[in-house]
Amino acid sequence: MKLFAAAVVIASYIANVTAHATFQQMWVNGVDQGSYCVRLPVNNNPVTSVTSNDIACNAGAAASANLCSVKPGDKITVEMHQQPGSRTCTQEAIGGAHYGPLIVYMAAVSNAKTAVGSDAGWFKVSEIGLVSNNPNYYGSQVLNNNCGHYTFTLPAVKPGNYLLRAEVIALHVASSVGGA
Repeated sequence: MKLFAAAVVIASYIANVTAHATFQQMWVNGVDQGSYCVRLPVNNNPVTSVTSNDIACNAGAAASANLCSVKPGDKITVEMHQQPGSRTCTQEAIGGAHYGPLIVYMAAVSNAKTAVGSDAGWFKVSEIGLVSNNPNYYGSQVLNNNCGHYTFTLPAVKPGNYLLRAEVIALHVASSVGGA
């Protein structure tokens, strides 16, 4: 793959800001890229409208100044934490009873530094949902137990520019509009 850029996580949960998480850092084959090629969010507030352009890269996310080069078969780690700029392992990546799946998507774009992503053709490249049901153990808990890290293998995709979006969907208020 020629070039690859990361977009910020979009997570839809309740409005309790201390319990949200955002995709802020990325690793490639075990090498910490930090936020070098990540669109950083201004806060960890959820995007609750699935019709908003913010659903792709979060509200107020700036364009990425850099690109990370990756190729199919590389191990990509998304790193998520509750507060912007935080990399602490002393608090959960997504706190409270915010149980649910973690899903990673990609979208081919013409320019990964500036693409908005809201009109892109997103496709799923990885997911971790209900890992165990005795007791219930969700993808969000895997994230918490690994200092906010989730690693997946980049699938075979054509060379080009891509956005990457990681999201956790907290299911605790899924029964209400804007809840999940």
